[in-house]
Amino acid sequence: MKEKKIFIIFFVLILAGFLYWYLYVDLRQSQELNQINTDLKRIIKKVEKAKLAKNNISKLKDKYEQEQKKLLLEKERFVNRNDLSLVTKELKNFAVKNKLTLLDFAPAFTSYFSDSTKEKVSTLPIEIKVQGKYFDIGHFIEGWEHLPFYLIARDLEIARTEQGSNLLNAKIIAVLYTWNEFK
Repeated sequence: MKEKKIFIIFFVLILAGFLYWYLYVDLRQSQELNQINTDLKRIIKKVEKAKLAKNNISKLKDKYEQEQKKLLLEKERFVNRNDLSLVTKELKNFAVKNKLTLLDFAPAFTSYFSDSTKEKVSTLPIEIKVQGKYFDIGHFIEGWEHLPFYLIARDLEIARTEQGSNLLNAKIIAVLYTWNEFK
């Protein structure tokens, strides 16, 4: 019986020790571990968001650079105010390409140079006279969007060169958009 009491006391002490270890050591460590895991998950989410933001920033930067390149290409389509001879040469070649004869190219310089505004982009009214067939004149005007400058048709007058002839004279009033460099 004495052995039984010793065994029970020993068993109770071991049970009390285990209960003490479980309540004061293991349970606290489990709570700390759960808190650490929760903090770790929160930090991982922040890191993932930061990676996503970094990827988005680089994508946005690439898109911005592409848009800047497009913008520069568009800016180049505005003829410099001092380079109007390039427009004449290009229109003459474009007319020949469309089987037309360029009869006249007359910019309205008076309104252009009297423009006292400090705008970067200004318009230059132009009167273009060509001779050719109806469809060739249409293709000529339609193809302006492919020219290296902005030229927009505003008015068009077409008349036969002679009675019964397939040749037409076309008078096109257009606007050329130019870039002004200010000093």
